Amino acid sequence: MADYKRVAEIYSDGIAERIATFETKLRGWDDIQLLVESDPIFLVSYNDVDFVTGFVRVSPTSSRRVYAGVGEISVYVDPNHRGQGIGKQLINHCHTTAGEQGFWKLIAKIFPENESSLELFRSTGYRDVGIHEKHGQLDSQWRDVCLLEVLLHTEE
Repeated sequence: MADYKRVAEIYSDGIAERIATFETKLRGWDDIQLLVESDPIFLVSYNDVDFVTGFVRVSPTSSRRVYAGVGEISVYVDPNHRGQGIGKQLINHCHTTAGEQGFWKLIAKIFPENESSLELFRSTGYRDVGIHEKHGQLDSQWRDVCLLEVLLHTEE
């Protein structure tokens, strides 16, 4: 439960920053427990004293069977631990896990002004697909998102 609480704190930091997600409600450990139980992939990063420093999750992009191999990835790193390669490690480990679980593609939706996240995903093999204009509302304002994708199995 302590890990869920730390993950909730990290997620809530991302929510409060207003450049990482459309979500506005800060999270508690019970919210994280539901995500861990429902998402096919939920990985956590620890530092050398077993302190949670970040997490990555993959959620299905659709309930339709034809999209079963496509997931949406989200990465959050504690603000005090950013710039240390944690996000890159989480993404790379997630790619391995997702491939083993039958995913063939992951997508990321990132606000255009979140330049550090865009750079992180591009550095781990994601390519820009385009912009979803006015994709959702945050604080009553329509926001665009950049769509990025990575193919996990390119041999097919």
